[in-house]
Amino acid sequence: MPDRLLAFWCPFLAFFFSVSFFSVSFLAFGTYVDRFGDHLAQARLQARNEQIIDASIVRVPIQRNSRDENRRINAGEVPEDWDEHKRRQKDNDARWTKKHGKSAFGYKNHIDVDAEHRLIRDDETTAANVHDSQVFDDIIDPENADPQVWADSAYRSEATEAALSGAGYESHICEKSQSNQPLSDEQQAANRRRSKARSRRTAGSGNGRFGTPIGRC
Repeated sequence: MPDRLLAFWCPFLAFFFSVSFFSVSFLAFGTYVDRFGDHLAQARLQARNEQIIDASIVRVPIQRNSRDENRRINAGEVPEDWDEHKRRQKDNDARWTKKHGKSAFGYKNHIDVDAEHRLIRDDETTAANVHDSQVFDDIIDPENADPQVWADSAYRSEATEAALSGAGYESHICEKSQSNQPLSDEQQAANRRRSKARSRRTAGSGNGRFGTPIGRC
């Protein structure tokens, strides 16, 4: 199959993933991504252009637990007085976090998107309180053919920039302000350009529906 056909079909496949995601456990979504990747490999097709790393919140029903129960759950324990029936009804892995000042309970879906074909190439699910940057190394592809990497400011740090540069990547990660050092007008303008570029490259990947749409720095 020529590359132009892959480019034609991938937006439709990305849409299929985004719709069928509701019919399967999001914890198993990575399995579907891997299986489709295997099918591409068997057909000698590759989606290894620019990489876009992003994460979104997946909200789940809030658990009605006592303070002592929540303390035990956060410590990785299961309350001893819960019987088997109650344990099956409880979600002990979801966690609270804040996104743009709003609280959310659930998980976080981290993805690596091929910028040209808009195909989700890798996926990692964590508790919602895991910072985006903690999964960066797990989902970026070190064997990618294109060196360009796009991400929002949550992934920006001196260590990340140094690691990307040392590995031969071209970073397009948005800059972030510090409490005592706001972004300059030039930096803000550069972030807007990066955001627009990421938004164009990920239209159809489906991740934005879980939280803030891809494109915001």
